[in-house]
Amino acid sequence: MANRIYILLGCLLVFFAPVIPVQAEEGTRESAALPAEVRDAFLAEMRGHMGNLDDILAALEEVTAVCRACHDTFRIQ
Repeated sequence: MANRIYILLGCLLVFFAPVIPVQAEEGTRESAALPAEVRDAFLAEMRGHMGNLDDILAALEEVTAVCRACHDTFRIQ
């Protein structure tokens, strides 16, 4: 079931990626002083998100491999 979700997310990402505007500007970020406990919890949460992104990228690689195999098998033009 999880693989199907990753495949769906990958397809949506590939479809919508060209229309997502990039709005980041250089120099607009400001540093915020956080208490040590909050900072540690925040960093742990961000590490979890990075792990999830790694899983999504791995699923996208699988989808890409399946798409290439289908293309090679059926000679989709």
